[in-house]
Amino acid sequence: QSSITVNIPIPLDTGTTGTSARMSNHIVLANLFSDILVQRKDDHSHGYSREIRLLESPILNIKLEENMRLLFDGLVNHIQDCPRQFHDKNILRSSINDGGDDMDAVELYEKFNDHIHRLVSLYPVLARVVMIQGANSRKSLLAVACQNLQQQHSYPAIQFLIEKNPSALLWKQNNAVRTSSPICTIARTPSLCGLLPWIAEHHTWILGHPICLQSPPALLMMDLCTDGTCKESIVKDFFTIYPQGLKQDDTTSKDGLPIHRLLNGRGLFEMQLFRWMVEQNPDSLSYQDMQNKNILHHACHNASQTRLSWSDDILDVCQCLIQMRPQLAREVDKEGNLPIHILLNQQQQCENRILLEMTLLLLATYPASYEIATPRFPSVAPKDIRLLRSLHPLVSEQMELNTNIVLLRNAGDGIQILAEGKYDAQTETSLLPAVASVFQSWATLQIQVLEEKLQAISSKIETIKSQSPPQ
Repeated sequence: QSSITVNIPIPLDTGTTGTSARMSNHIVLANLFSDILVQRKDDHSHGYSREIRLLESPILNIKLEENMRLLFDGLVNHIQDCPRQFHDKNILRSSINDGGDDMDAVELYEKFNDHIHRLVSLYPVLARVVMIQGANSRKSLLAVACQNLQQQHSYPAIQFLIEKNPSALLWKQNNAVRTSSPICTIARTPSLCGLLPWIAEHHTWILGHPICLQSPPALLMMDLCTDGTCKESIVKDFFTIYPQGLKQDDTTSKDGLPIHRLLNGRGLFEMQLFRWMVEQNPDSLSYQDMQNKNILHHACHNASQTRLSWSDDILDVCQCLIQMRPQLAREVDKEGNLPIHILLNQQQQCENRILLEMTLLLLATYPASYEIATPRFPSVAPKDIRLLRSLHPLVSEQMELNTNIVLLRNAGDGIQILAEGKYDAQTETSLLPAVASVFQSWATLQIQVLEEKLQAISSKIETIKSQSPPQ
């Protein structure tokens, strides 16, 4: 079946309820697009289906009747004043408490959540109202709550406001700012990002909406994860419920998928999370950003720029990537840089143990890169670095010995399998088993000799490394 895309500008509701013209327009829209509300369209860019829904149109608070406007403005002021005034205290005071006595923070938030629940339940229109601030800013109750109720205790109130009007998650406070919607506020706020798995489960269509895809919450969440302010359990829960989020990138910058944000972050991360994300989305290994950089380019860049260069995790990342897709080491970006060139951004960086190990790993994966210079000035090839010149002959010999050992083992196993398959117990004149036995003995001796040479070369390599002063 062919799919259709419908782009319909939804005008700002002026709040002039009761007019026949407005009611007529809404009835026409409902009739025209009632089937679209439940239609699903193939999202070819991500390989998943995405539900198309029309957004609720917001109502200006200045268009409300006076008593309703005062109710809305009072609730907004209450949300803004109460938590902001007492966030840094363990004991809070609230106007909800008639006596004005101090109370425990948890109890206060329970009363506060109940207050919002009762008020908006009585007047559901409040969930659709926005207040205008300045020329370009407008805020809904949900936006105000996300900005001011940044505590886990406030989850019930925020969840309730979302349930009353999910569309408000996508209402931007400023149309010029892509990340000014409440869904983005939730995704980039450490104390609120725990709501994302719940949103993914109950309002999946929000995450696939074109407005949301302009700046996917998954990317903002990963920024928190690399800072250590979003638990990895939240990340796993979110992507388990919404796996298509692993395939989303910034539609404007095209600077990478969530797994690239993990690598490009400022902090350390668990290797287990990285492996899990690769397993959930193997296509990330073939993804290239706008600069044609692959995931190995990103890993090498991060290792050369941040404190990850002091962690074995980044070396494990490179080993994992090369094991799963060796071709990554041969791919160049728009400037012609191989991943190894990113590591050679500064020659002295090879004196860092982790970066040196990564460089040797890349040379072993793509030996010809030893001769290939960086395209930018000053042009540097691995062969131009003194330490690598000392190590390269030994590394090359090490690679050759490893190759020969593998060949001998495979040949020995192969001839043994052949002998077992061809030998007939009734034919005592067959020489194949005897030949196989002799070959196996010879191969075993050869492998022992090669392994001794390999051990000696490895010792020489470690000696040269140790003589190079660490950074």
